[in-house]
Amino acid sequence: MKLKLLTLIVLCCTAAFSQNSPQPCKASEINNKFLEEHTDAFVENHKFNQFSREFQPQTNNSTYIIPVVFHVFGDIHSGKTVTYEKIEVALEKLNDDFNGLNPDFSSVDSYFSNIKSTLDIEFRLAKIDPNGGCTTGVIFYEDASGFGNGSGYDNQIQQYAWDNYKYMNIYVQNDLYNDGSEYNSGVAWYPNTWMSDNDLARVVYNGSYLHGNTDSEFASTLTHEFGHWLNLIHTFEGGCNGTDEVNDTPAEDGYHDLDCTYGYNCSNSYVNVENYMGYNGSSGCYKMFTAGQVTRMEAALNHPTRYPLWQNSNLIDTGVLNETSGQGTFESSISTIFEDDANNGTFTEVITVDLNNGYFSNSSGTLQENTDYTVSAPTGLGVQINLLSSTKAEISFTGAATYHDDNDNTTLEIDFKNNALSGGLSSFSCAKLAYELKYYAPYEIVYVDIDDITITTSYPWEWFTIEVGDDNQYGAFLDANLNDELKIETYQKPLICEGNSLNITYLGEDEPVNGTRNFVDGGPYPDLHNLRSTNYTVWDGQEGYVGFEYRINNRKCYGWFKLSVSTYGDSYTLLEYAYNTAPNQTIYTGYNNSNVSVTDYTLNNEILIYPNPVKDRLQLKLNSKQENVQISIYDLHGKLVKRIFKDKIDGVLEIDTKDMTFGLYNITLESGEEIKLSSKFLKR
Repeated sequence: MKLKLLTLIVLCCTAAFSQNSPQPCKASEINNKFLEEHTDAFVENHKFNQFSREFQPQTNNSTYIIPVVFHVFGDIHSGKTVTYEKIEVALEKLNDDFNGLNPDFSSVDSYFSNIKSTLDIEFRLAKIDPNGGCTTGVIFYEDASGFGNGSGYDNQIQQYAWDNYKYMNIYVQNDLYNDGSEYNSGVAWYPNTWMSDNDLARVVYNGSYLHGNTDSEFASTLTHEFGHWLNLIHTFEGGCNGTDEVNDTPAEDGYHDLDCTYGYNCSNSYVNVENYMGYNGSSGCYKMFTAGQVTRMEAALNHPTRYPLWQNSNLIDTGVLNETSGQGTFESSISTIFEDDANNGTFTEVITVDLNNGYFSNSSGTLQENTDYTVSAPTGLGVQINLLSSTKAEISFTGAATYHDDNDNTTLEIDFKNNALSGGLSSFSCAKLAYELKYYAPYEIVYVDIDDITITTSYPWEWFTIEVGDDNQYGAFLDANLNDELKIETYQKPLICEGNSLNITYLGEDEPVNGTRNFVDGGPYPDLHNLRSTNYTVWDGQEGYVGFEYRINNRKCYGWFKLSVSTYGDSYTLLEYAYNTAPNQTIYTGYNNSNVSVTDYTLNNEILIYPNPVKDRLQLKLNSKQENVQISIYDLHGKLVKRIFKDKIDGVLEIDTKDMTFGLYNITLESGEEIKLSSKFLKR
């Protein structure tokens, strides 16, 4: 297989900047790069800018309403908590900013008071999720980073995204670019059909800069990011000779040292330091949009990717059209549930459900299916609902899904009935829960024979990716600025290293790569992993292996790269790589049988087989006691290699494989006359 060249597209937008505050933005540079590499997007952008310049807003007596969902990753950001209540306040304050209800709107400098304007818009938290279930519009997940990057995280973002044509998606993370920095405040993308078609349209924001976590003025940086989502450009775009495509915003030179002190630049233009789309306002004087900016935002609301959001039919579908106070709703903090690591169709997630403005009929006990609720679940899987109080319940899963490959993803729906609810269904505006069930493909060890990548002084750098992972980008690098040192750029991801250093450990054939090894995270440039430096020459003239750690759905997995370094350490070649998709499971260097796919876990509801491949001892873990057991191991020619009889097995059985030769084997386990297991394993 051929490794694909990784294109990194970043559109980063932040407000104030210093060493310990948000860093400056490269919106123009990076957006231009995005447009250069997406021809259709370039044409679309050019045409829509022309449309926006000519756009005349129609008289609109109603408020634009936009359904939004906040995906929150980790609830502690730079020591500050991120809660549903803080998201609610942040959205309330943001709506005030757009509608001119912010307390300082009336104090806009007189020079600009005649052009200040407001957009009659309201961003509302979604009340119905994409599956028709109740939602708070704020979904919490385990900590994750990097969604501010333009690519490399697309698959992960799509995993969480709600339909971009029905919801505005905001991702709240602490480390926006997965570079170790917690001081980037936000990033947003302009309207773009390709992004919405691929569920990548978004705002990414740092939870430490929400209202309640920072001062109220700087918290309006969220308004700045929503402005970008509505196609507003920085007021200082391109400096004195540039343009933000709005006629009534004065030109700025791009220096943001005025703070809230009114001053002149660019042919004595009076700088609008109070504008939400500048940088100066984050110092404490964000107050206004101009009339021209409001017109441009209204044009954006008519872009094909924004127009569907505020249509009445969509507002009904997302539950935000007529929010009825006093009626009860069900609130669940998650919407997506992942299969257990055992890859056997089970789910151990326990979900907490809260009732808002309503009560269960009872305060304890277990609800009964078909009496208190109905459930639509995949074959083999059931649910149990236990009441913790009259307003809180826990949902747990029973059994195991019979079909649970990655293409079996489905929705589990729970509809509550009159019997379960005090006052019945009529007292609730929403009484349905829906959860996306995500399964994993059968675990395997995959070997990839790539087109060789050779790094020399004349070809010093190449991006490459592995086939899987939440963040699958790497760089092969010869750094001419550091005495031609040989590097591997991992973008913070860990490699097996020597001690606490970034010197990459040389691994020979048949060495384990797993959680027992000494993994060390990389750093931002120039703190990259060293393959060869003046003080580290172990790899000179060697062909060997580099152990790497990667993540699938934030679960640790392991793999290796095979490299060849020249005799004098002045070049190296990436030859091949392999990876194990089973979480926290070993892969041995040198495994290269590309014709064999090895399943690390048996897809069986009762028996788990590991590790796979195995060196000395194969373990069978049984979830239930088996009696009159016969275990048979055959080679690929059908020859019986080993047979074991047990009166019963209850727990884990170890099988000694030290005396077996390298190769692929079949193993069966029979209990009585029933075959409980039939699988393959690889002996190293």
